[in-house]
Amino acid sequence: MPFSIDTLLDWERFKFRVPTSPVPQNAFLKPPSSETAIEAPYGLYVAPHDDHSWRQANRAIGKSGFREIWHASLVGIPNADLRTGFESAKVVAVWSRKHDPSLGRAPIDDRTREDIVKLTHGANVNATPITAHGLMLTGQGAFLNLRADFPYDCTSAISLTHVSQRSSYGQDNDVVTSRRGFLYPFGHEVEAVWATTREPAEVFPVAGALPVEGDYLRTRLFIQFKQQERSYAEMASAVTLPFRSIRFEDDLSPPLDEPVSASVSIAKPDGSLWAEKAFWPSAGGKPVMFSGLAEDWSGKLIRLSVPVIFIEFDATSVDAAPVAETDAYWQRLQHVQAEYRNSGRGVTGVYDASVAVAVPRTPLDTSVELMKVQFDAVTGLQSVCPVINSLFDLAAPQIQARLPMLRATVSESENIGWFSIQDPDRNEMETFLQAAPGIIAGDEKRIRLGCSGQSEKSGGFFSLDMTVGGVSRVYGATGQQNTTTTLTSGGPQTFNPLDYFGDDTVLFGGIKIKDVLQAGLSVAEAQMPKVIQRIRAYPDIPAEMRQSIDWMTEQFQSWPDPSTPIFAVQQNSPDLVVERGSPTRFTLSAEASISLDSTLRPKATVSARLSNFSLQLLFAGNGVLIRFRSFVFVIDAAGTTTFRPDIDSVELKGAIMAFIQALQELLKDILGDIGISINLLPSGVEIQLPSFNFPSLSFGAFLLQNLNIASSVEISFRSQPTSYKFNFSTPDNPFTVAVGIYGGAGSFAFIVDTREIRSFSASFGFGAFARLDLGIASGSAALLGGLSYWLQKADVGGVPTTNIEYLFYVRAYGSVTALGFITVGVDFYLALKIATGTPSYSEGLVEVSYSVKNGFFKKSFKLTFRRRFNGSGAGSAMIASSDPSSRAKREMLTKSQWTQYRRAFAGGN
Repeated sequence: MPFSIDTLLDWERFKFRVPTSPVPQNAFLKPPSSETAIEAPYGLYVAPHDDHSWRQANRAIGKSGFREIWHASLVGIPNADLRTGFESAKVVAVWSRKHDPSLGRAPIDDRTREDIVKLTHGANVNATPITAHGLMLTGQGAFLNLRADFPYDCTSAISLTHVSQRSSYGQDNDVVTSRRGFLYPFGHEVEAVWATTREPAEVFPVAGALPVEGDYLRTRLFIQFKQQERSYAEMASAVTLPFRSIRFEDDLSPPLDEPVSASVSIAKPDGSLWAEKAFWPSAGGKPVMFSGLAEDWSGKLIRLSVPVIFIEFDATSVDAAPVAETDAYWQRLQHVQAEYRNSGRGVTGVYDASVAVAVPRTPLDTSVELMKVQFDAVTGLQSVCPVINSLFDLAAPQIQARLPMLRATVSESENIGWFSIQDPDRNEMETFLQAAPGIIAGDEKRIRLGCSGQSEKSGGFFSLDMTVGGVSRVYGATGQQNTTTTLTSGGPQTFNPLDYFGDDTVLFGGIKIKDVLQAGLSVAEAQMPKVIQRIRAYPDIPAEMRQSIDWMTEQFQSWPDPSTPIFAVQQNSPDLVVERGSPTRFTLSAEASISLDSTLRPKATVSARLSNFSLQLLFAGNGVLIRFRSFVFVIDAAGTTTFRPDIDSVELKGAIMAFIQALQELLKDILGDIGISINLLPSGVEIQLPSFNFPSLSFGAFLLQNLNIASSVEISFRSQPTSYKFNFSTPDNPFTVAVGIYGGAGSFAFIVDTREIRSFSASFGFGAFARLDLGIASGSAALLGGLSYWLQKADVGGVPTTNIEYLFYVRAYGSVTALGFITVGVDFYLALKIATGTPSYSEGLVEVSYSVKNGFFKKSFKLTFRRRFNGSGAGSAMIASSDPSSRAKREMLTKSQWTQYRRAFAGGN
């Protein structure tokens, strides 16, 4: 070769000797000096195609005293259609060497360089060369403009998708590498991008020296969205999600922290970190909140802000075979799932007033006020060939929501619960929400639709208490007390009142609805309450929201025993009701109208009706049967209450009652037609049944007078059981019996409700009376004794308590009048009272009084001694008074005071 400038600069005539390509994985070797290869960029040996060539000037080029430095540019095959006349060159990375850490951080790390070699030079991949838009060699270093985009290959466990590099004078200026991955749990395909740029800076060559102008390489990490919007509508589990798609607003994240710490990177079971292969995209040590727009099932957009985990995707499979359990990506995915669940970051606040969380049938019938969503993902081994598959699908195990159909009846603080989303098309009730346990302790508390204490909202005699177990497109809020088992599509669903209603859902204050409704009916057969909302709107503008409870049911059964029921219905006790051929029916319609005009007050109406039933209240086989044609309660929009019980007949039951009823017929001519009276009280309705006032009966020395028999039924508005009261006379007005000098008085009464005996009382007195007249002196004397018993059951601080009192007493009194103007009287009273319950005690009482009257002078004195045992405040005291008419001024005397007083008054010791 001639030794001349032209010859030395004429490289075009040389042919390249390039390394054999491709080569098997892990068989890459450093090219020998006999092969064409160049280390550019740093640590990466690249070789051109054998049909490429160098282009360079063979003479000096320049003007005005300036000259270009010598350079040679790599060009591709000739192409006259291009301005340069050549296509861009293609190079293959044939080998890489390890980076020397003492040189600082390299823009392209060892793993990335090795992956570039495999993807451009490997035999078992779709080898893709690097495009050299510019590769120029100069005497002052190389100039590079390289770029490669690597397509998805399901057989290659390499996640690298892109590499580009621009260098000048042998220095890197811009380097970008990207790796394929997904955002857990939402499934959007993204890339983790490392962008390195050269930036100017002041540097200090020697400590203490003045700074000089310099530069440095700065690497930043980003998440680049390949798929900003993901639709879930075609996913098998889409119907359990509150959204059908999610779109992230920005296609590029802000600069992120390097995943080198445990707070950012996901840890492996051995404590090491997955580093850039799995991490929380974070800034300043905190996860970045990615902003997005979720589309609900009605098409409405809801704003979200969520943290995510980046997981690098490098799974492999062969054809349609699923990914192996030993696959590194699958193992990493399990760790990511565990980290996400344990972090507590999967619960996202939404706080949107109206979100259709399931496919609606009519507008707003699946809309709730969405508070929070618990996001997660469901993983599964599937094939990743030929289409990429993240191996996980978005899931929303639970949502926290307020139910708009309950706004008028439940406070905001109580109208909030956790639910799981169900497919409404796969269950007969069309339930789309089912109660769920929540996230933390206390979340399991369910929404309770209860009218206890305010039963006027549901018809006075009907108090609705329903723990919300789900929400249906058809029935609105539904009850489900005891289970959170996921609804299934196999076979018909059944309606079980035991699960549906709470113990406080009662008729007449004490009959539990769940006990009188038939169980086991299919949803198609059952007549269930509908708790729904409706919107009344002007064109495009909702003007009024109506929330209603609608229920009509004939699915009744007599309770508790069809043979001797307290609550009797036509369905299985036809002989006890008015219309044997018509079923017992209950209808309830309650509606609250809330205007969007804040100046207008909400309006509410209630209408409830129970027809063709009976109440039978018995005590020891005796009592009353009340046959109702209907029982109606109405509250109109003005708040006016109307109450209409329609009683067909009242029949007294049992031997005692039969005797009384016979007496009623016998004495009808004397007593007249007494009928039935109904009184509307603040606490309920009192139905006064016929009372019987017997005339005095006298047969010789026998006298019976003041005998009265009365009974009544009270139906409470305050969720108290319906009660029946019966009494023979009263303690204040007892019946009396006398035979000669002997006599007595008494009364008894009881109150029984649909649950138990609430109260029982009885009192009896007996004694003898005698008079004596001797002319100059006359007198009278009496000896009486008696006892009374009183029992009452009540709730004290929410605790059922039974109080019982016994009273035993003896009284003796007498007086003597002599000469017509001197009278002496003595009265002695002894009593013992025993009380059990709250409080519990025994108390003794002795009273002695006497009086002396002489003409116009009168002196009287009374002594009382009382002592309490076995109770708080036990003790004794004597009370004395010389004036019985001023007992409010009594003084408490000690024993010594009493002795001194007695001596002063009566003398003696």
